[in-house]
This record gives sequence, structure tokens and C-alpha cells, in this order.
Amino acid sequence: MFTHHASRIKRTPDGRVLLNLGCGAVTHPAWNNLDFGPYATLKRRPIVAIAVKLLGLMNAERRQRLAEVDPEIIAWDVRKPLPLPAETCDVVYHSNLIEHLTRTSASL
Repeated sequence: MFTHHASRIKRTPDGRVLLNLGCGAVTHPAWNNLDFGPYATLKRRPIVAIAVKLLGLMNAERRQRLAEVDPEIIAWDVRKPLPLPAETCDVVYHSNLIEHLTRTSASL
């Protein structure tokens, strides 16, 4: 099971566990989506998202993008150990993630 950072592990109808690391705002409801960016933070903290909106800090396009993010997204820094038990995932996908890591953090 996930740590306290997520409510449950999502599984496909055939029982597979799919993990999307560094998903950003591009999420899929069948996947366990994990990201450290602002969309994950705002989606998991709706009061903060409302404050950002009321302060005019997010334009309409970004608000729409936030609305489309999986509500079960996991706000997580991939430089830390993943919040899943070992050998849980059947598929791990990431795109445009590794280039955001420093050499030091990527080798941890």
C-alpha cells in the first residue's frame, strides 16, 4: 500500500499497477500519477488552489489544466524513495523527467 501520501494503489481491470513518474498536468485516471510540480500540489491542496485563483495568480488556461489533473495525483519528490512497496508496479513510465534532476540527485 502507498504511504500516507496516497489513498490507494490504482490497478487496471486486469490487476496491473501503472506508475507515471513526473506526470506534470498530463495524468490518466487508470495510472498512479506522481509529480512534484505545482499542479500536484494545488490539486492535493484545494484551499491553496482557491487562494491562488482568488489572488489572480493563475490564468484561465492553467485553471482548466488544473481541473483536468487526476484528483488522486501524488505530490512527491522523486529524489526521495518512492511511496510504494518494492516490486509493486508492472509498468513505470516517465517522460521529460530525468533532465530535471541534477547529477548528484540522480545518483542517490
